Amino acid sequence: MIDWLTHQRRDDFWKHGSVCEDYSAIDCAVFAVGGWGDGFSNVVFRLLSNLNAPCKGLIAPWGHKYPHVGVSGHAVGLLQECLRWWDDWLKGEDTGIMQEPMLRSWMLDSVEPAAHYDERPGHWVADPNWPSPHGAMRELDPVWLERRSYERQLGGGHRIGQFFEIFWVASRAIANSLAVVTLLAGRWNGRFLGIGYVGVRELPESWAASTTTSRSLASI
Repeated sequence: MIDWLTHQRRDDFWKHGSVCEDYSAIDCAVFAVGGWGDGFSNVVFRLLSNLNAPCKGLIAPWGHKYPHVGVSGHAVGLLQECLRWWDDWLKGEDTGIMQEPMLRSWMLDSVEPAAHYDERPGHWVADPNWPSPHGAMRELDPVWLERRSYERQLGGGHRIGQFFEIFWVASRAIANSLAVVTLLAGRWNGRFLGIGYVGVRELPESWAASTTTSRSLASI
């Protein structure tokens, strides 16, 4: 923990474990699996876009769980898929997995917002390459999107802009603080861990919080 706190910027301490620093350093075959409800879903697409090594991707509505036990629905046989991958690359057996599309993903249908979904409706799609030849890339401003969300919720009005600016600054400060992870994990679970944990909801902090008191870090 002391090492983490003394490296509060993206320096060499953190870079050595980051794949994005040098994608060419990876020359083995990669099978990237992720979930839409996970905080790391963008990793699958970045790997497929930047690796020169053979790679495949799989993503569906799961959260921070294995696909064969994950929520929200549409579990797949991850162990069987991994076995096909390893048999192909480690044993030299042609399992057919390399003839399949580069990316298989569950395309989510639109649903009403909710704190938890037992199942997310949608359908499977396949892309032979990534970026996909079936679509176009668009960049959306997250600040604009969140502001529009609050305008819809609060019904517009001339005070929306002032309210939003205050909220945006405050929420970004909270989200970037260590306290969010340690003290607000229950309240902020949807932000960091997604909807993949069975039974997890937005809980009052007093239900699940655990606190300890120790000597100050300076005295340790």
